[in-house]
Amino acid sequence: MLSRSFAAAVVLSLFLCGDAMGQAIGQAIRAPVAEHEKALEQRVFYTGNLGWYYQAGVGGSLTMTGYDTTPHGGRITSVTACLYNESAFSRNFIATALVRQGSQIGSIQSIQFQRSFSASRFSCHTLTGFDAEVGPGEFAIGVSYSRLQADNIFLGLGATSAGQTFDVQVGSARPPFASGEQGPEQIRGVGIKFVIDVNDGPVNEIPALKELDALILPGFTVDASDPLGETTLLGVRNSSGSTRNLEIRFFGDQVTASPLRADGVSLGPFETYSGDIGDDLTSLEVAAGSASGLALISPSNSLVGDYLRLDQRNAFASAGRLLRAADLCDQQEIRFLDFGSGALLRILVNQPVGDTDPSFTFNIYDERGLVVDQGEYVTSNHLNVVKLEDLTEARFGTMVLDFTSAGGGWAGGTYSAFGLFSVDMPSHCFD
Repeated sequence: MLSRSFAAAVVLSLFLCGDAMGQAIGQAIRAPVAEHEKALEQRVFYTGNLGWYYQAGVGGSLTMTGYDTTPHGGRITSVTACLYNESAFSRNFIATALVRQGSQIGSIQSIQFQRSFSASRFSCHTLTGFDAEVGPGEFAIGVSYSRLQADNIFLGLGATSAGQTFDVQVGSARPPFASGEQGPEQIRGVGIKFVIDVNDGPVNEIPALKELDALILPGFTVDASDPLGETTLLGVRNSSGSTRNLEIRFFGDQVTASPLRADGVSLGPFETYSGDIGDDLTSLEVAAGSASGLALISPSNSLVGDYLRLDQRNAFASAGRLLRAADLCDQQEIRFLDFGSGALLRILVNQPVGDTDPSFTFNIYDERGLVVDQGEYVTSNHLNVVKLEDLTEARFGTMVLDFTSAGGGWAGGTYSAFGLFSVDMPSHCFD
């Protein structure tokens, strides 16, 4: 014998195969899970007793869905599905729990489960194998099944018309309704619970250079207005015995999803590519007759390379090797000296923190080993060209940079002497 709610509703049979996604009109209850860190929350899509169940039509399938939101996204770690077995015997059910977001086709993650459910009652099954990242805004947790599998003709998706009202959907109905004793009743919740590890702030969407599988050209400058002005030459060698197809991507001060220019290069065994970046400025950002930024050469396996910066007008030339991920250390130190005509630092940050917190800090030491200056640097850029005088009044010494908050970094200094000569000096990793 079914409960009063079941007797009134009998069974809601729906001949529906899918569900629609839409805008949120409510949120799930948030209850912190005591034994975990504060960001881990258990949420539910029902508070009233489950007194209804929905079934798919003959040969069909059905999904129940709950919608929730987060301001900064998070990670779904488990989903619990509450199902009803209308049979007088234990039955074997197969169903799928899933996480979706936005208008994407398919789900972020789905897990199918199969187990025996006790007769004539609701039973909840928890899946702890979820690792589904959701971004800020609305996301959906769903439970679906096909009537054709296992004993699923006896399976019902749990719902309630009591308690708090949540943004839920059954089949294409959002919100769903049931035929109650006094007429249609709005379903206020569905039998789904989940645990989410919420992000306590915005996620840094700036990519980490170490994760891009690329050699790094840590800065180029091209002066297009002067034939004798500065330019940058790039060399890349294939150190393997097989052909390598490369992509050289040029960016401004920040690596983004859309490079300013991308060149495809095919290198035969042990072949070397060399080119002048100034030969094609049409697709680079040219301001006041010059272009500057950094470049990535990928994939990096079996590649070595270097760069040469030339400035005939100011009698300057310097060279260096292309960087690898291992060169971007948490702790770097660099010697600096200002001959009187200015000194520039090119500081590469693995993953800039952004405009709220410093991406690196620094201490300035004199020759006696005393700290004479210190500071921090806030940036959203991977490449930062900084005048030495903007960081310290000291004119020679050692700068120790701490890139821990950005996951690593590197620095290179250019020290000029009134056009007579210039010195280029890289930083060094240390523990």
